[in-house]
Amino acid sequence: MKHILILSDTHGLLREEVKALLDRADVVIHAGDLNTPAIVEALRAAGESYIVRGNNDKDWAADLPHSLTFTVEGIRFFWSITKKMRQRTCWTWMWWCSVIPTNTRNGRRTACCG
Repeated sequence: MKHILILSDTHGLLREEVKALLDRADVVIHAGDLNTPAIVEALRAAGESYIVRGNNDKDWAADLPHSLTFTVEGIRFFWSITKKMRQRTCWTWMWWCSVIPTNTRNGRRTACCG
């Protein structure tokens, strides 16, 4: 089983406790508001990472997507901080780092995330 670290709103700072968790994580998911390319680089250096752009991530983050779809350990994730898209795409959701495994009509396990 992979250990997944879910982060958001780091705003240019990786605290020591987060760095310790990062060292143990197999997968890192960040829900935006990184505020600096250095955070993106640190997360990507840790290994498998999925990062979306937040509303505070300005021009420097133009290459970061606003949403992502990916699969970890057989669970499919749709990751977005775009409220309009979240409401249209995920029928079950919560704000930010809450992950709710749901079942779709085709029987696949999906997680809709804030």
